[in-house]
Amino acid sequence: SDAVLKNISQYRKTRRRIFAMAASLMLLILTGVASFHLYQVRSLNDFVLAHIDHEIGQLNNTQIVSYSRLEQFVSQFEVPDLSVLPAITYVDKCWMRTGYGLHLILDGRKGPVTLLFMPNESVQQGQHIKSQDFTGKLYQFGKGSFALVGMPGEPLEMLAEKLRMASASAVTPLL
Repeated sequence: SDAVLKNISQYRKTRRRIFAMAASLMLLILTGVASFHLYQVRSLNDFVLAHIDHEIGQLNNTQIVSYSRLEQFVSQFEVPDLSVLPAITYVDKCWMRTGYGLHLILDGRKGPVTLLFMPNESVQQGQHIKSQDFTGKLYQFGKGSFALVGMPGEPLEMLAEKLRMASASAVTPLL
């Protein structure tokens, strides 16, 4: 009768809802496992190059970032005094492998230079980054690291040294 049909209909709806929730949960778990696997397998070199490639259009920026705009981002992170760097044409807070970090693009001698501050991402000092178009290096910094990537022949070591010096002078205790 009607009551039986209603019960059957209700049972089917409940079963479909449970199945949909189980499928969603399974998808969520698989996505998490896949992301974790990519994090483990994908080298930091690949991550840095993929991050640059993801925002490749920003390399063409020529407008210099204002001090007030830069300060909005810099104040959220532990970074050295960035005034030691050449003109900054891009700044943004970006998701890195270990949390939010800072993505900057500088006006280099050979072209744009990408600087990524990656909190809690430890590296072997001086690890190289290389692709068909770019060359760079990873540097330890505080509890994390930073990557400097530019065109082949860009004097990145000089920029890294400026950042290290600015960082050291910022933490020198007053006597």
